[in-house]
Amino acid sequence: MKDDMKRIFGKEWTWFRRLSLVDKLRSFWFCWSLCLVGCVSCDAHPYVLVALLLNFMASAASATRLPLDEYEG
Repeated sequence: MKDDMKRIFGKEWTWFRRLSLVDKLRSFWFCWSLCLVGCVSCDAHPYVLVALLLNFMASAASATRLPLDEYEG
């Protein structure tokens, strides 16, 4: 199973491990914001939804600074 996971996600894992700590935190922030928007959007108060959308937009803008030119996927 471990070999299968390496074969499937090997390039992505290698790329992620080469990122700096700040870039890893940016990618985590983007993933976390996307999950929050998806999970909370159904039953949230409109003000909470606006705050979550603003947070997601800020994380997406920050994610544009990730070095995707090094990614070979």
